[in-house]
Amino acid sequence: MRRTDPSRRLVRALERAGLAASVKIAWTLTASVPWASALFVGERHVLLGAAEATPALDAFLAALPEMDLPLPDGCVADLVVEGRRAMTLRALVIDAC
Repeated sequence: MRRTDPSRRLVRALERAGLAASVKIAWTLTASVPWASALFVGERHVLLGAAEATPALDAFLAALPEMDLPLPDGCVADLVVEGRRAMTLRALVIDAC
């Protein structure tokens, strides 16, 4: 079975979560680099996002770092969002959680 690109899996999970919160964010991947510790492997991703400023967006961005974002064959171990209408999202995705 062919695995989907990890950055694409992350973007899809973010799009699903945004849809559930009635928020539309246009995500663009700017960087993706391999990451490893003694026990885990994965990737660090940096995404740029753009959205219309709304109360729903504010609530979504505030909740996003603690949100469960289901990924096939992985999990989001760390997520930080900076900004509001134009945002930078940094995420660590671990393979095979």
